[in-house]
Amino acid sequence: MTGRTPPRRTDDESLELALRLADSIAASGVLGIKSTVAIHGGGGPIGVRITEPPRAQVRDALVDLRKFDSRGEDVYIPSLHALLLKRARKPGWDAGFREARKAYAAAQEPRDIKVVDPDEPVLPDGGENWIKPPEAWRLWVYVEHLHNDYDRELRYKRFDPLTRGVIQAMARDYNAVLVEQVAYIGKLIRHGLA
Repeated sequence: MTGRTPPRRTDDESLELALRLADSIAASGVLGIKSTVAIHGGGGPIGVRITEPPRAQVRDALVDLRKFDSRGEDVYIPSLHALLLKRARKPGWDAGFREARKAYAAAQEPRDIKVVDPDEPVLPDGGENWIKPPEAWRLWVYVEHLHNDYDRELRYKRFDPLTRGVIQAMARDYNAVLVEQVAYIGKLIRHGLA
């Protein structure tokens, strides 16, 4: 099977899949529930407590959600954005679509929360290599929920508990962006295409 190009869905099939997955994610309800990260210090040992929905429910929804953030998937968000740009949209949907694309692009870079990536060299100008929100999200998804990426598990274990809490907070912020993107894409496919 080497050298064989895997089959790709047609544009319409990709949009149908995106809509099915968006509906499945919305129906689960768990990804819209806010999680909390509490950091304890003040003289005692530093600790992090995380409160979130039941792991089994979160895991099932993340299996679908990660397809929207994986290069090569038929529903990878940048690919869907490019596909939807080529489609005619009903009046009133262009501004919202433009804002959705801007929000997604902005979420790719660290903003309020920054963690130095110890696995990357210092930049030539002496600047830091920051863990970007998508990578923080992938660490959280694969290490905390899916448990199927040993390399990421080892990488994650190299961070101290406080830094892991910060990575998880960054991951949850990015998760919220993904959920919003998927919900918007579902609405646009269902109601906004001409």
